[in-house]
Amino acid sequence: MKENKKTLQTIVTASAVLLGAATAPALHAEHPFRGADSPTDWQLDIRYILSERSLNNSRTTTFDVNSILKYWPQNPNWLFAGISAPYRYIEAGARDADGFGDISVSLGPRGVFKGSSGSFHYIFAGGLRLPTGDSEMKPALGTGDVDYVANLGMTYFTPDKRFGVDAAVVYTFAGDNRETRADVISYGAVIGAKPTKESPLRFFTGLVGTYKFGGKEDGFNRFSWRTGLRFTPHNTKRWHLEGWFDKDVEAKGLPVGNSGALVLRVNLGKGK
Repeated sequence: MKENKKTLQTIVTASAVLLGAATAPALHAEHPFRGADSPTDWQLDIRYILSERSLNNSRTTTFDVNSILKYWPQNPNWLFAGISAPYRYIEAGARDADGFGDISVSLGPRGVFKGSSGSFHYIFAGGLRLPTGDSEMKPALGTGDVDYVANLGMTYFTPDKRFGVDAAVVYTFAGDNRETRADVISYGAVIGAKPTKESPLRFFTGLVGTYKFGGKEDGFNRFSWRTGLRFTPHNTKRWHLEGWFDKDVEAKGLPVGNSGALVLRVNLGKGK
């Protein structure tokens, strides 16, 4: 376990170095959440997510470093592909575990509709969540099964891009052991706005949720309020920084608490 914790510290440190290198000159998903693509063919999305939740006086703390590599090329301009590799540390009561979780891969079409009222961007991707995380550890780092995922991400911008809406729906079809495991639908929508048209800051707020179907957790759900801030520098299109905080407001059968995320998106390769 000590060696695994050293590995986690190494990954976190390396990610922090990457964050510092990218910003020095100027400064529960996995899904893209934003339907609008990047100005380059490749984008690396690094998410640091910390959550603390409790159920029946039992508290669970989870720290994820989730690296998501996205590919949305100019040619063909309708394609989206992605791979998500999470590294997890979980502390549940007196037990803890850390290591890589289940890796996900996705592929599908994307598109944009533009008009006088603004632009609407979408991504629809289907994929697999592979059982790379250790499901025998207590607490478990993975499900132990191959799951199937359908993912829809959408973004709308007003003509001046001052106001926007981000939304996503992700349906995860449980693989084997369906008598005990549930399908999961994750969903969310946030409304964002800049203080001024030229501002590098965009504030956003909205609702996110989780609902389970089937198995022993049929009907379990959680509903959360999300608030956040996105920073996009004017002098480069190579990166932007985003953070959000989720406050759980209602739940049935699932732990309740709070979670927060820091997200760095780095655009790689030549510009489109």
